[in-house]
Amino acid sequence: MTTKKEARIYWEKQTLALCGHHSLNALLQGPHVSTQDLQKIADVLDEAERKLGLKDENGPSENVDVNTGNYSLQVLEEALKKTFQLKLTSVFKRTELNEAAKNKAFLLNAHQHWFAIREIRGQWWNLNSQLAAPSKVNGEIVWYLESMIQRGTQVFAVVGALPQAHEIFGQKDGEYGNWIAESECEEMNEIMARAEREGKTVERVKEEMKEEKKRKMIFSGKANTLRGGDSTNNNNDDEKDDDDAIVIDDADIGVDRNEDPELYAAMKASLEEEARKRKKNSKSVGFYGGSKENREASGRGGGQRQEGTTWQSLGKENGNDNNGTMQLEQEPDESPDTLSVAVRLPDGERLKPRRFRKSNSVKDVENWIVSESNAKVTFKSRGGDQCLVLVHFPKRTTLDDPGKTLEQCGFENREMLTFA
Repeated sequence: MTTKKEARIYWEKQTLALCGHHSLNALLQGPHVSTQDLQKIADVLDEAERKLGLKDENGPSENVDVNTGNYSLQVLEEALKKTFQLKLTSVFKRTELNEAAKNKAFLLNAHQHWFAIREIRGQWWNLNSQLAAPSKVNGEIVWYLESMIQRGTQVFAVVGALPQAHEIFGQKDGEYGNWIAESECEEMNEIMARAEREGKTVERVKEEMKEEKKRKMIFSGKANTLRGGDSTNNNNDDEKDDDDAIVIDDADIGVDRNEDPELYAAMKASLEEEARKRKKNSKSVGFYGGSKENREASGRGGGQRQEGTTWQSLGKENGNDNNGTMQLEQEPDESPDTLSVAVRLPDGERLKPRRFRKSNSVKDVENWIVSESNAKVTFKSRGGDQCLVLVHFPKRTTLDDPGKTLEQCGFENREMLTFA
């Protein structure tokens, strides 16, 4: 969900053959150049060429196509010079690219189509007006540009001090463009790529992604932001608790009620139902994750930890006397061989992220969770009924083999785990 504070990118969608116009404003990150500005430059260049005898008096302009608005390289160069004293330098080989990349922006021409590539807030972006939205350039920019040159694309380095790429919402939109949140850029490109890949309309894909977002929010446990309301007048305490009003925050629903009232209502109903289930289950599960009867039988009372209970003894109490497998090594320093794991517990509580080695096992993560949660959960590997779930939406992988390493399970650099 986009917020006004989220960093935004200025971008213009292709209109007629105005790619040169679009590429300049995208490169400058703002509507700095107008159609009128470019037409004036083209007229001046045309007049200069007539005076030099390079152009017939009544001949067509070679600096602008009057039907489509396609501008020549000379017009674009002059526009950059007049607005921000920038100049263009042709780049032909890798050795030139290494030096040129320090300038943080390029203007490219592929098959008579102009587009810009610029570094914005530490990330290189392809600002091509023919895309669905600005797209991140992954990998090393020099390799990317070299591959473009090999395919016959003309590459021009932009030399000089570029204007600042603004980060806040509220700047004036241009003739053909507007400001797009970075998260929206990724979403729009994903929609377009999926539509092309699956042979569906963009609108159909948008509807499908809305439904997937709804399911994802439920999977992620966002129904846990609850506020107790007035209870009903019922003598049975359990029934009274069940009838407490459950209120879901609009922020947790993640959909504007005015923008899409039907999806908003469906999301709210689903989250309320999920919240009721969690609340009901939490009453029958004690501090150690077992039933109320088991807690009473074992003499643990209301789930209070016995004096002197240790992390290691907790494992033994849960039928897990495994000669110290509850021990965890010291948290490793950040390195290419480590990754970060965060966990959302069944009751909605989040554990502070911890680093693990990629070679650590699922059991190591389980041990950490048991310790940090004060044994709120009992895993199947310890005779309980709970398993961790790795979510790479829409795929959900149940981590039911405690012996597997995190790398074997498909963990990436940062992961959030939930419960089955």
